[in-house]
Amino acid sequence: CKFEDDAPGDIPEGSVNPADPYAESIEGQAKKVDYIERGKKAGQFAVTKLSTLIKKPVEEALTALKSEFETQKMMWAAGGLTRGARHDGAVAMLQSKMETALAMFEKEETVALEALQAALDKSKSSGNEGGPEFNTTVHTLAATLIKESNAKVAREELREWCKKFSEQMGTRAGFVWDDQGWKRQDVEDLVKRCSLSDQKLATHCRVCLLSDLSVGVTGKVQAE
Repeated sequence: CKFEDDAPGDIPEGSVNPADPYAESIEGQAKKVDYIERGKKAGQFAVTKLSTLIKKPVEEALTALKSEFETQKMMWAAGGLTRGARHDGAVAMLQSKMETALAMFEKEETVALEALQAALDKSKSSGNEGGPEFNTTVHTLAATLIKESNAKVAREELREWCKKFSEQMGTRAGFVWDDQGWKRQDVEDLVKRCSLSDQKLATHCRVCLLSDLSVGVTGKVQAE
């Protein structure tokens, strides 16, 4: 993995988990210290960057959706003058569902996501029946909000693991290892769920979680 500027260094492919990480030889100990320091620096970098990516993307997506939804309501109000009471009733129902979902984001994001998805589903079914529905932009922005909210949960988890690893790198304290093994794919899956567009950040996360010689690719992390 190559690094740039303030990156902690590069770790050759296949060298994450040496055969004897706790070898008493000077060479073995030097390798251990080198990998641990790289992992610590990678973790510190990752924690700082992830902290900025937890709330901001969700807040921006929510603001964009609210703005477009206001535009949608004005369009409905203008068109409803000639479409009758039935159309107005269907519009009122969609508006209520969306407004409820958006208001919930300030209190309970998980419940809000369920309400938002329910509003989108109702919009699609209404449109299929020839009734009113949210415009394409509302649907797109809502999908982005759902994606960012789900990624937020994964980013929080990834940040906490990177924080824990960078603080306790090179020790067995604070971790419990089982015989199943924590595979590289487990890290890749978590990074993928974070939907990180910054590949440099993704690489730092991988280095942090895979370069501690007491972890390598054979120990499975369990929460304390």
